[in-house]
Amino acid sequence: MKKIRIAVDIMSGDNLPEILLQGVLSAVNEDKNIEIILVGKQELIDKELCKAKHKRLHNLSNISMVPSNEIIEMSESPAKACKQKPNASVMIAAKLVSENKADAYISPGNSGATMAASLIHLKRINGIKRPAIVSTMPTLNAHTVLLDVGANVDVTPECLLQFGIMGSIYAEKIFDIKFPKVGLLNIGEEEQKGNTLTLEAFELLKQSKINFVGNVEGKNINDGSCDVVVCDGFVGNIVLKVSEGVASVLIKFFKQSVKKNVFRKLAAILFLPVLSDLKKKVDAKEYGGALLLGTNGITIIAHGNSNALAIKNAIKFATFCVKNNLNEEIKKSIIKKIWSKNND
Repeated sequence: MKKIRIAVDIMSGDNLPEILLQGVLSAVNEDKNIEIILVGKQELIDKELCKAKHKRLHNLSNISMVPSNEIIEMSESPAKACKQKPNASVMIAAKLVSENKADAYISPGNSGATMAASLIHLKRINGIKRPAIVSTMPTLNAHTVLLDVGANVDVTPECLLQFGIMGSIYAEKIFDIKFPKVGLLNIGEEEQKGNTLTLEAFELLKQSKINFVGNVEGKNINDGSCDVVVCDGFVGNIVLKVSEGVASVLIKFFKQSVKKNVFRKLAAILFLPVLSDLKKKVDAKEYGGALLLGTNGITIIAHGNSNALAIKNAIKFATFCVKNNLNEEIKKSIIKKIWSKNND
């Protein structure tokens, strides 16, 4: 079996490379059929790998390295930084995929820079107007796919149609949902609701072959009424950040509440498994990262504060996307134009 090669930008993000490396080591220990290419400062990576080798707890045979001494910081302008720093770790990781030296790459750094690096080296899939960042939102029984969550602040109605197409393929391939239900995020369910963008996008989605169920409201994202929710990146990013904030506050509120008296503390012991399940459902680290859809290669945009668990899960997610030929399915659908009822 051919091994899947994942390039990891080990230098970016809020946490130290040593912490991210622990996630890499965990991933290669769990799956012998992946190879990891670490991109970052050679002396630092060599030092950490040497420590791991002495402990004899990890399989290092599937780990290699490509040196990079430049980093694109979170505060830098993505497009400008990518042009000025062609040898930055995220740029090199993307280039490895474009040169077929890696099957996917992961970066927990500047998300704009990660997207820019993919556009520079991987390019858009022919026919795709804008790539989209897709996120997975928890529901009571499963997941809802939300896109775009930050790649594009301004989009056209055709972009939203393409997001619906890509999201539909994503839901089918990743979650094995047959003919997934696709909704357009709006301020009301009625067909005539919304702005010019959503009104025009509604007509395009309605005329497509995807299973478009109409407009959906914010409350429908987590109730499981549809499998894919489409919106522009400005709205999607706000939805994502609000959801993360609410989940975090609820968990903190629960912890504070149980400390008020001994009876609550005792009762809380019974609810610990429930709280643990809740944290897993809403914790971004459990999902590893968000996939950038619409480019000629698998790009995983990990959270800026990714820890070892997040990086391990991002590697697992990238591996899963490669195995399921996600990009090839999108290419086929766009090239054949099978999503328009007018092309029967």
